[in-house]
Amino acid sequence: MKPFRKLLQLPFFKQYSWLTVLYGFQLLIPYIMLPYLLSTIGEAGYGQIAFSLSIVAYLIALIDYGFHMYGSRQVALLESDKKKQKTFFMNVIYTKLCFFVIGSILLISFILFLPRLQDIQEILFIFLILAFSYVLNPQFYVTGKQKVKVLAIVTMVIKISYVALVFLFVNDINDLWVYAFIYSVMMVVISVINFMYVCIKYKMSFIQVDLKTMMTLIKDAFPLFSTSLMNQIFLVFGTFYLGLIVSDSLVGIYASLLKVSSVIVILYLPLSDAFLPYITNLYQTDLKKGIRNHKTYTSVVTSLIVLFSVLIFVFRPWIFEVLLSFDTNEYAIIFGMMLLIQILGVIINISSVQGLIALGKEHLYQKIYLMMTILFITLTLLLGPTSDILGVLIAHLITFIIGALIFEITYIKSYQKGLEA
Repeated sequence: MKPFRKLLQLPFFKQYSWLTVLYGFQLLIPYIMLPYLLSTIGEAGYGQIAFSLSIVAYLIALIDYGFHMYGSRQVALLESDKKKQKTFFMNVIYTKLCFFVIGSILLISFILFLPRLQDIQEILFIFLILAFSYVLNPQFYVTGKQKVKVLAIVTMVIKISYVALVFLFVNDINDLWVYAFIYSVMMVVISVINFMYVCIKYKMSFIQVDLKTMMTLIKDAFPLFSTSLMNQIFLVFGTFYLGLIVSDSLVGIYASLLKVSSVIVILYLPLSDAFLPYITNLYQTDLKKGIRNHKTYTSVVTSLIVLFSVLIFVFRPWIFEVLLSFDTNEYAIIFGMMLLIQILGVIINISSVQGLIALGKEHLYQKIYLMMTILFITLTLLLGPTSDILGVLIAHLITFIIGALIFEITYIKSYQKGLEA
């Protein structure tokens, strides 16, 4: 209990409480929607939505360009210089807008030339609206400043409207485009309101576009962008690949099981977002204290995540009965593998994002993630055609076990060098 009490006493924990409210609410919404969507649009319709989102996810990764981590860290480091902080914010927004235009042109080109994408082109075009919401999303800024209360409240209010609209207007598989439109527009509304709040609250003003500054920003953020893109591959490549080789119904089953297991990471995300700016500043001022707090954080978080995962697996029959409409008897092993992958994902985040990135070792982080991505894609392409869902999960599991070991060893070596310097 002593490590847990120490964690509660850390200054970043108030920030975590509001992020927990935000992510917790966003966690609740999909589990309210999942049984309804499966009963109305079916596994096939849900599979089409999941497949479309797996494609648009790459566009979103380009737009975000790793700014959710790089931007948050830079805002925290620029806290003593408000003018530079505001300039940085606007340059990030301009850069994300440019990436949206470039990425949208590329996606439309793929849709026009690839027959499989033409099957879902209506949904993909609508999800361009969803992608635009990430241009204006100021979460990197308020997270870096550790002021997320308003963002959390706005998100919750709009998401309630989203649920109500889906229940009213989505009734069968013919309403897939309606669901995509409601989801996309609601995300844009959230981003616009939060963007306006940040501009007013922190007195942001539009600045002249400076291509040189933007290019410097792109260069500096590239290591985190590349790893962010690779992380997105881990999140959606399985769904994307299955969407190319199996039926929409099987994709829907895979995606819905993955949604249930992802509760592990979603619960962890607010803690990760809150801890990053805190531990970044602490490493700069007191490396030894930062290492001690990181160890406390690791022991508490890992214990809680493992315990929660075990409980989910034990009570899965009741959870499946409430959330899923298809026969789940044959998917116990698959679901267990998904939970183990989620646990490994948290362990990797602790030693990589909260460790290497907070220490300023983005290039090491990038190299390791590149190796993991190549391994994951290779294994998926080898195992997927013969084993479908099981092959994708085995590829993911092997990659994450290797990645967790490498990241932990690299983090330890990195802070040891810092202590010796």
